[in-house]
Amino acid sequence: MEVRKERSKSDVEANLPKISGKHKSKQSHTTNKILKESQKVLKHSLNFQKVMKREDYIKNIVVNIDETVLLEKYGQEIKSHLESKGLVCRVTSSVSGLISWTRKLPNTIVSMFSNKTEIDEKQYFLIIPCKEFRKLVRERNLTPHVKFIHEIISFQHLCVAVFGMENPSEVEEEAVMDIEFSFKCFWQYVNKSEDLANWVMMATKSVAEIPHKLEQAEKYESQKQFFDSVNKDTVRIDKNGNGLNRLWRQILTVFPLVNLEIAEAICAVYPSPKALFDAYASSTEPEELLQDIPIRRAHGPLTSVRRVGPELSKKSTRSRTWC
Repeated sequence: MEVRKERSKSDVEANLPKISGKHKSKQSHTTNKILKESQKVLKHSLNFQKVMKREDYIKNIVVNIDETVLLEKYGQEIKSHLESKGLVCRVTSSVSGLISWTRKLPNTIVSMFSNKTEIDEKQYFLIIPCKEFRKLVRERNLTPHVKFIHEIISFQHLCVAVFGMENPSEVEEEAVMDIEFSFKCFWQYVNKSEDLANWVMMATKSVAEIPHKLEQAEKYESQKQFFDSVNKDTVRIDKNGNGLNRLWRQILTVFPLVNLEIAEAICAVYPSPKALFDAYASSTEPEELLQDIPIRRAHGPLTSVRRVGPELSKKSTRSRTWC
């Protein structure tokens, strides 16, 4: 959807006719009033999707069914099932076997930004009869067929239902895998019209709730950024495991009498909770396990060394179930 940029106050005033004297104040007041009203409508329009309930999103969806689908018995069952759920179905002429979705726009957005009353979603559903599917695989035309469809509709995601088949052969599975390496396609083999209609309904619901899912993802990301920046005790751990040692030290400092120096000393000998737990399990005198670990203070000529000591070693033994 093309959205026109809202003009700033300076842009509006620059295009107004020059007014002198007693009329200038009145004109400025009118301009400010118009700007405030426009901003109010804009805010309402952009937040329209956010105030909707999750179950209401589907009310703005139109299901576009290619005319070739309705020539089949399963096509009529799909249409009847969708309409029984209160959905609007529209017969189109696009790609053979294709089902797509259109989202209606709120009237406020239409009046403010565009003459369009709806937008097309980039998710599609393709039904291929078993006989046609096997012919495409046999003639090695399955990948070119999907590529041709992608060139026409530029899908972001494509659900493909092979109707009339339960278990594909090894050759057919390999052909499908070749496509999945190149395109975002999900394949399903369906043998009953009822199951196919239910799957189309589930896909329709999923497409309808895309704004809700994007909103939740955005909310989660903003919360994650907040806690990452505000919580000073947060320990970042990347996919390579960097940060685990720091997390282990932080865990140790939670226990009484354990400060950062003691935690670093224990970590130097037992670099992970598992290492410490295994040492306790194999020790004949677990209460003395930590007492002789050296704690180094400062560096260079002023370095001093002391031990963890028996008291802390004994207390940690009593609490070792946390390991």
